[in-house]
Amino acid sequence: MHQMTTTAVGTRWLEDFATCKCDASLLQFATILERVCAGIVTVAYLQISGRSFHQFSPQGVTRLFALAESHLAIHTWSEFGRVAIDLYVCNVTADKARNVFEALLTLSAPTHSQHQVVQRGGMPVPS
Repeated sequence: MHQMTTTAVGTRWLEDFATCKCDASLLQFATILERVCAGIVTVAYLQISGRSFHQFSPQGVTRLFALAESHLAIHTWSEFGRVAIDLYVCNVTADKARNVFEALLTLSAPTHSQHQVVQRGGMPVPS
């Protein structure tokens, strides 16, 4: 008889920041956001495997990073000082997602934030 175990394969962090007190250029320009986020991702020992962005006119950015460990998506509304973040990391043995989140929180300096963590892949598997 097989025993069933549950194993998470990833962690998804959903973050919403409001009334960010960071330099407005960080939320307005894709090139600045990319440089800063690429540094944060690298310091967290995650590997960038692809990048994409959309620069909205007159302001705001959607910046996507494909990671070897999954993805990071950041959406900004600079006119409102808002940031939405979707970070999925499939390396659940390290605290890489938390490190990225904490760096983005410090950098954005929001007055308000909402945070949700979802464990992915926690379905039973035969052992």
